Amino acid sequence: VALCGSRICPGGNWEKGVFGVEEEIFYRSSANMAFSDETRGGFYILQDDAVLYAPQIFLYRKSAAEKFDMDKSGGGFFSMITVAPQHMDSDCKELSDEQRETLKNKFRNVIQTALYWGHDSIVMNPFGDGVPGNYPAAEVTAIIKHVVFAKKLMFCTRLKQLVIVFPITDTPSPALPIY
Repeated sequence: VALCGSRICPGGNWEKGVFGVEEEIFYRSSANMAFSDETRGGFYILQDDAVLYAPQIFLYRKSAAEKFDMDKSGGGFFSMITVAPQHMDSDCKELSDEQRETLKNKFRNVIQTALYWGHDSIVMNPFGDGVPGNYPAAEVTAIIKHVVFAKKLMFCTRLKQLVIVFPITDTPSPALPIY
């Protein structure tokens, strides 16, 4: 799992009861221990294209829809990469050249990190600021495709699956597999 996370605080505002994607993962798992400043050597504040990787996050609670009950099936493990969100103005219709390059670097760094640690499948969000509609989904998707299919790195030959989950309310499907 790769997701944009708080630039300044591991888990965002999960301890204050906020339930965005990052906060829910931190509430339901051991991610708070894996990404704490004490564990990660003070890497927060995250730089624009920096990534942090945790090889084993233990998921032990069910979803908010299931009232965060303890998972009596034993839970499970997953790896997690976090990256700072890409700031975009409200109702952003087109990315600037600088925003495009920053997003390319973020996606490239996430994919390279996952591949380096032996992962061949990634589920991630588009690294916007998390507010539906605050980034041009078609342009972000084009950037992701450019990174995945770039001839120089050939990520497409090394990944089995890449699923991008867009938090956009007007799409017919919450998950758009691009590869």
